[in-house]
Amino acid sequence: MVFNIVWPRERARSLFDFLRCTEYHCFSDKFFADLLAYLHHRFVWIHPFNNGNGRTARLLLNAAAMIKGFEPIQLYHREGEARVKYIDALRLADGGDIEVLTALILRELTPF
Repeated sequence: MVFNIVWPRERARSLFDFLRCTEYHCFSDKFFADLLAYLHHRFVWIHPFNNGNGRTARLLLNAAAMIKGFEPIQLYHREGEARVKYIDALRLADGGDIEVLTALILRELTPF
């Protein structure tokens, strides 16, 4: 997987913009799965750490889902077809098409 590099001097600003944009989306009428897809993809795209960005992004995704009354979301298992679909969805989101990632999340979105 190829990541867009957010240079260290730009990471703080990128994270600030990420949080500000997330706050905006929280109060808009946008469907919740779109917000979760945006949260997840954007954090992975910023890539603020040397290691653990994917795990942290999934943790943020699940924290946001659980705060809104949904069960934790499992986007894929460690190996297999689901992981390939997840990585493909992230690549599409890199190009601006977040719908596939939204669909993956929506399929797993289950109220408590």
